[in-house]
Amino acid sequence: MLTRKTQKWLLIVLLCLAGTQASAQLALAETSIIYSTSDAGRTTDTTAVYTIREISIEGNKRTKDKIILRELSFGEGEQYPLSELIRKFNNARMQLMNTTLFESVVVSLESLRGAEAIVNVSVTERCYVFPTPFIKIVGQSFQDWCKSMNFEQVNYGIKLKQKNISGLNDQADLKWSNGYTKELSLTYSGLAIDHDLKWSAGFSVGHGQARDVAYCTEGNKRMNFNNANRFIYAYTSGMMSLTYRPAIRTKHTFGIGYTHQTFSDSLGKMNAKFSNRTSTVTYPEIFYNLQYQDLDFIPYPTKGYAANFLFQKRGFNSAVDLCQLTARTTAFWPLSVSSFINLQVTGTIKLPFEQPYTQQGFVGQNGMFLQGYEDYVIDGVAGGFAKASFNYSLLQHDFHIASKKFKQLNNIPLKVYGKVFGDAGYVYNTSPGTNFLNNRALYSGGAGIDIVLFYDVIFRFEYSFNHLGQNGLYLHDKNNL
Repeated sequence: MLTRKTQKWLLIVLLCLAGTQASAQLALAETSIIYSTSDAGRTTDTTAVYTIREISIEGNKRTKDKIILRELSFGEGEQYPLSELIRKFNNARMQLMNTTLFESVVVSLESLRGAEAIVNVSVTERCYVFPTPFIKIVGQSFQDWCKSMNFEQVNYGIKLKQKNISGLNDQADLKWSNGYTKELSLTYSGLAIDHDLKWSAGFSVGHGQARDVAYCTEGNKRMNFNNANRFIYAYTSGMMSLTYRPAIRTKHTFGIGYTHQTFSDSLGKMNAKFSNRTSTVTYPEIFYNLQYQDLDFIPYPTKGYAANFLFQKRGFNSAVDLCQLTARTTAFWPLSVSSFINLQVTGTIKLPFEQPYTQQGFVGQNGMFLQGYEDYVIDGVAGGFAKASFNYSLLQHDFHIASKKFKQLNNIPLKVYGKVFGDAGYVYNTSPGTNFLNNRALYSGGAGIDIVLFYDVIFRFEYSFNHLGQNGLYLHDKNNL
């Protein structure tokens, strides 16, 4: 039997619990989702004005909160109409996905009381370690190598990419290559050096040796000199960079570097303009890169604009004295929910026009190519090209693999696009020699299929033809430049 005093205290406890539960239910009733990027259909009155009382973040285990807040164009205490918040939320989701740190991002607005609201940013992080073994053909295209199947001209190795090391969107890339050539390089970028994350730093170092070197270009094909018994080329390089990103879409990168190269005397004997008959070349380098990106998804955009301007100055002596300007712009216009048009324009000029062979690479080098001319290299000191395509979505499907250990496999998005494309270009060379693709109009076209897997793993199967009447099927594993 409970005493009256005990009954009194028990009654007080029960009333407190009941009051707490009622308060919780009332608070829950007052909180409801007004808008979410995952369910835009629930929106009703877009003219209502809300004050952001709090921004909550969930799902980020490694990524620091301030990296996520850095991509938002709104903050606590700010007041916007719902229509403006919807636009800002969709832009926030786009910016966060473009960091390539997350598999999914949902931004939602939850009412608190009256005109006050809470913004919730929910993210699902990706796997941040990417080991990629590779096999690469040296000195020729895969199509040409298939004719001889010479395994002595094969490199093998591994690329190891570690993203988000500190949780501040920094990245390290380690590359090791063995076989016909040997190479070891390390690149680190994204080292935050200020609290607002506007400034970051990076560096790269590398060393390599090769038994096979292209000493000239004839008939728009590289002529290679090789020595199976010893290395005929070696390099050591280093670079440091400083990046300034004042807002969201624009980025400025300043860098300095130094390169030391040694060549076999045989290369200078076969081509007097190879490196101005110098077997040892050392030169400093400075560069400035301006980048603007307003794209819905950087790895495979379907809407938006991007521009890039690069200035480089290499060397100050007779061996290397190069001043190079490169500008590129690209635009994506959606025609419907399933289709879009893409236009890209690129131009480059190198001064002075008289450059050694080692500084004349243009189309077929550094990832730049014209569709339909993959089997050729086109050296030069000035020129440009334009690319246009019409893309149509053929398939968008998510595959699900149940895995507790690798949660990133629980949802694997797959997108397939069909496309038709056309290219046009012109590359000027002061001394084209036997190279018949220089100093003339180039044009090509074709059709293909783009496969986008795991958000940013892209494979492009393209059947193209050029103005020479040649055609072929090509595979590319990167964006067309």
